[in-house]
Amino acid sequence: MDSLVAALPVLVARNHQQYINCTTVSLACPIDSSYYFYRVSLASNVVFAVLFGISVLAFLITFITTRRALAFSVAMLSGTILEVIGYAGRIMSWKNQWSQNGFLIQIVCLTIAPAFMAAGLYLCLRRIVYTFGPENSRIKPETYTRLVRSPPS
Repeated sequence: MDSLVAALPVLVARNHQQYINCTTVSLACPIDSSYYFYRVSLASNVVFAVLFGISVLAFLITFITTRRALAFSVAMLSGTILEVIGYAGRIMSWKNQWSQNGFLIQIVCLTIAPAFMAAGLYLCLRRIVYTFGPENSRIKPETYTRLVRSPPS
């Protein structure tokens, strides 16, 4: 943590043109000058991209076969597709840790994706409350989804 705090002013004030030709770690291109401060793991990012890709297919197949829960399916598909794109950005960064494109793709997509998945789970909350008994909830089950959706105009 101390090295991150010490290196942050250097990253903010650094001359990006100085590292424009960096693709691998060397004396001219230290790992501390990359966007990550460490070597991005190819294996783990490929595994996560594949797992989220399988999740995309599973959510899509489930929705196509059942034709139920459109809002949940859209939210979960959006989240998992953004996760796949985010891990693709990390894989791009594995090739070149100094490339801003891969970094921006992964930081935006992997930050936004969990919000879509949380929204999808929140839309299921009413059904979960009905399953375990409405008497166990302080809020009426119908109120959960009303809080998510905007009122009709």
